[in-house]
Amino acid sequence: KNPIMASEAVMVPATIVTVQNVETVPVQAGPVQATVVTPQAVAPPMVVQAKVAPVQATLVSQPRAVQAGLVQPQNQVMNSTPAAGTSTLLPQHPQGKFRFDLCERCCTCQADCWMAWCCGCFPVAQMLEKLVFNGTSTCLNYNSFLFVYFPLLLLEIILYSVMDEDNSLRVYLRFLWILFTVGLTLIRQKVREHYNIQGSCCADCCCSCCCTVCVTTQLVGQMWVLPSRTPGCDMSKSPAGIV
Repeated sequence: KNPIMASEAVMVPATIVTVQNVETVPVQAGPVQATVVTPQAVAPPMVVQAKVAPVQATLVSQPRAVQAGLVQPQNQVMNSTPAAGTSTLLPQHPQGKFRFDLCERCCTCQADCWMAWCCGCFPVAQMLEKLVFNGTSTCLNYNSFLFVYFPLLLLEIILYSVMDEDNSLRVYLRFLWILFTVGLTLIRQKVREHYNIQGSCCADCCCSCCCTVCVTTQLVGQMWVLPSRTPGCDMSKSPAGIV
C-alpha cells in the first residue's frame, strides 16, 4: 500500500520593507513652441446690378371681315407707347383708300343709314367730336355744331313759312345745306390725312355738297368698326369716344 501523504501548512515569515528618505527630483519642461494659424482672408461678396432693358411691343393687326353684322375675331397686340401722331380713337383700317365707296352704304337700311337720312346732324356732330378726341384740331365739335344747327333750322322754318311760294328768295334759304357742306368737307379732309388717302379739298367739297348722305355714311363707316351698332341710332356724344 502507498503511504498516505499528509499536507502540512508551512509558515513563511513575512519581510516588511520600509522605504525612507525618498528624494523628489523636479523635472524642468522644455519650452513649448506653438504655431498660430491665421484664417485665410475671405473675399467680400460681389454685388451684381441687373439692368432691365425696356420692352417695346409692336402693333400687329389683321384685317377684320364684316359680313351681315358678323365680325371675325381679330388678334391685336396694342403698343404700350403709341408713337406720335397715331390715333387711339380711329380704327386701324388699311391706309391709302376708304373702307367703303362713296355710295356703297347710303342705301343699306341699317341704323347708321337711317340716321344719315333722317337725323344727319347727329352723325356729323359725333364725327366732329371724334376728331377732337383724336387730337385733330377742328373749329367745330359736337356741342358747337348742334348749337349752330338748331337755330338755323328754326330760322329756315320761319322764313319758309312767312315767304310766299312765288318768292324767288326761298331758293337761297339753304343755311343747313351750307352748314352740312362745311362740316362734312372738314371731316373728310381730316380723315383723308389720317389714312393717307389721295384727294383734294375741292373733291371733298363737291362730294359733300352734292350728296351729303353718301359722304356721311362713308365717313361713319370709316371712323367706326361697326357703324350699324356704334353710333347706330345713338344721338348722344358718347359714341365719339368708342372705336
